[in-house]
Amino acid sequence: MFFSECHANKSGVEGAYTWMSYGDAQFEVLRISSGLHHKFGLRRGSQVGLLGDASGDWLLCDLALMRLGVNTVCLAAPATHPTTGTTAPVPG
Repeated sequence: MFFSECHANKSGVEGAYTWMSYGDAQFEVLRISSGLHHKFGLRRGSQVGLLGDASGDWLLCDLALMRLGVNTVCLAAPATHPTTGTTAPVPG
């Protein structure tokens, strides 16, 4: 499947990925959206800022928010160094 070839969750080990099928992705989106609705009361027209590094998990959360009809603002997180976990200084 195309999705399996393009989407993967990085496990923290360089080069190691866990592949996800369309069906698995749909299940995760449904699970996340259900949790957001029940725990936080999110529904069509709610407003949410989504902060995080670009990743498979971020994509699934964004799709779950879209499924609920939430107005989403995507916020960029400060870049982190892959091995030390420290953030780079923000110019300004």
